[in-house]
Amino acid sequence: MSYKDNKYFKKYCNKHQDIKRSIRDLETFCTEESCEMEIYGSLARNDFYYGQSDGDVMIICNNVDKVSTRFTNFIYMNSNMKYKKKKIAYIENKKIANSCQCKILHIVEMNGYNFDVSVVQRGNNEENKHLLPSNNFISLFLMSIVKFLFYKINIIPLSLYVWFKQNLLSKGLDVIKRELHYKENQ
Repeated sequence: MSYKDNKYFKKYCNKHQDIKRSIRDLETFCTEESCEMEIYGSLARNDFYYGQSDGDVMIICNNVDKVSTRFTNFIYMNSNMKYKKKKIAYIENKKIANSCQCKILHIVEMNGYNFDVSVVQRGNNEENKHLLPSNNFISLFLMSIVKFLFYKINIIPLSLYVWFKQNLLSKGLDVIKRELHYKENQ
């Protein structure tokens, strides 16, 4: 199912114009660059906390380095966007033999809202699915409880929240090399 058909995504975009404008900006970029875009994470589920959760977007392209560079330029050319940092991860999937992929994560503030935009190499859908968090019901249910305790009640620390997120949503990925490319604060 496309993110455009997702009932939660439609609800959040209709309710929050800053998110709607940001998605429209990303769609414009993807159209110009002949890329595909996928929305995942809490924007596509019922555990999105406006003002606290970030938006998770995957840009699927033919050349990760080229599109990542062009996306960086796109951000700098738009006054409604602020670049926070860029991370490069080389990811190996245990479930797909000899599958290693470069994923470049751009952490960006668009229209006043935070987005994690991952740029990944185009492949068949099975190859890219391993870069998305798990859709296992039990993991998602437990994660929604953890998010509620973290965002609404504020009784668990950030480090524990991050630990749960990494362990509950993991799908057999091994980050075999991670490097902080650069960090900019504007």
